[in-house]
Amino acid sequence: MILLTGSTGLIGSALLPKLLERDKVAALYHKSPPKITHENLIVVKGDLANPDSLLALDSGGISQEITEVIHSAGVINLSSSDKTRQECLDTNLTGTANLLHYMEDRGVRRLKYVSTAYLNGQNDYEKSKMLAERMVIGMVLAKNSWAAILKPSIVIGEYPSGALPDDIKPGAFYQFVGAIARVHENAEKIRRKAEHTMHLPPKEPVIHIKGNPEGTLNLIPVNTVADAILSIDSPGVYYLTNPNPPKLSDLAVWVGELVNARIVFETEPKLSWIDKLLARLTKDFSPYLQGNDKFPSDISCPTVDREFIQRSLKHLGY
Repeated sequence: MILLTGSTGLIGSALLPKLLERDKVAALYHKSPPKITHENLIVVKGDLANPDSLLALDSGGISQEITEVIHSAGVINLSSSDKTRQECLDTNLTGTANLLHYMEDRGVRRLKYVSTAYLNGQNDYEKSKMLAERMVIGMVLAKNSWAAILKPSIVIGEYPSGALPDDIKPGAFYQFVGAIARVHENAEKIRRKAEHTMHLPPKEPVIHIKGNPEGTLNLIPVNTVADAILSIDSPGVYYLTNPNPPKLSDLAVWVGELVNARIVFETEPKLSWIDKLLARLTKDFSPYLQGNDKFPSDISCPTVDREFIQRSLKHLGY
């Protein structure tokens, strides 16, 4: 049996149905349970930050059947606040420590840990994942356990209708695009009203964003990540990243076509009041727009192109 933490998260929601095709799964969730049913599925409610809640896995002899843990649970929040810092520490660090202690006590020696390719210390999320990854490495060295550390970049993709619970956000990239769409829509209402009132000729809306147009954004499809997690069968560190990520200048065109605006990434843009509002709303994502996400890649990846980006955005209602 495989214990899957974060079974209703971004990666867990894509991974769970694939796991059930080949093995019995104990799916640990925190808030909303998985929306699928299967004869191989055992659903367990638990909070990794509370070690006592893991005792629910002992009922019915579940823990005695667990041979491998896939730890995909985690708080992905790029903002900076005391609340965010505590959430990241509770789930990403303390939660991982509690899970490692549980595995040791139950004699489970095989772990696949979902970390992140971004460990630059740019925010509390990255810092907490860095510390948790070191903890996993320490466990391997001290206990002679088996562990694969999996480092995906920015996960994107299409989920079956209803696969993601309502309280799960679709990911940082989609939140970034969502902010662009909302700001543009509201600004357009004001602009059109002003043009009509003042009898001005229509102007093409342009959105200026600070970023390196020739830089790339390392986007990786969620199903590619899930398939890689399933296929890896040797211990080690694996970068689940896109070897040929799209340029920001291309993403600007593809997203702009959807929101009916021209989006321009510039290293030193002259920002209008609309651009400044957008910059405030997306400041947590801005470090990822500088083109400094050069990673090794240990997997093959389908091309993340215009069709994929627009299809996945439409799928999530953008």
